[in-house]
Amino acid sequence: MGRGKTPHGLVPNARARRIAYEKRKKGLMKKAREFSVLCGVDTCVVVFPEAAAAGGDRPTAPEVWPPDSGEARRIIERYRSAGRKEKKLDLGGKGALEDFSKSQLRSLLSILGDRVDLAKRSSPR
Repeated sequence: MGRGKTPHGLVPNARARRIAYEKRKKGLMKKAREFSVLCGVDTCVVVFPEAAAAGGDRPTAPEVWPPDSGEARRIIERYRSAGRKEKKLDLGGKGALEDFSKSQLRSLLSILGDRVDLAKRSSPR
């Protein structure tokens, strides 16, 4: 028998909210460590605590895993640079669009258009 559903939303009691935050943060950091070790992948977690929980309106420093700031920066920079890389389109073994005939290009365009339409219909609004 599994656990019951946990209601989502702001915990009204400040003390209970802080305790829940600490427990969930601890669990998240543990999962990140396990994921990194078991799957052999770079993992980074950045948690920004609520300003009020820190005792005021002053900005608080985020908590980062892995604790080595150099390692965390390396992972974040690698993630940022991955978004800038040009994505290559798999063209079925052909090197460039010039290698396709007009009918093949029309077919490819039709397939891509259908996929865009499907994505638009399935995305939540």
